[in-house]
Amino acid sequence: MKRYTNIEILAAVAGLGFIVFGIWMIIYPAEFNMISDSTSARIKVPSLGSDNSVHVSKAGAQAYGALSIVMGAGISFCALYRGRD
Repeated sequence: MKRYTNIEILAAVAGLGFIVFGIWMIIYPAEFNMISDSTSARIKVPSLGSDNSVHVSKAGAQAYGALSIVMGAGISFCALYRGRD
């Protein structure tokens, strides 16, 4: 049986963090405004969208939480899956 490396353990812990954060967002949804990172970018590409803030409702926050859980499960699975010998 092969031992897990430090990187694999760190990736599994990061995946667990995404899962916990997603559960938190589903149980305690909050409305918030999201500002894109491109506001301070040196090169502006108009086709990528505007630099305005986006309002996220409670239902949207729960959807982001569900996506976070799925992403965390995927990261953890990829980090810990050994495959067939």
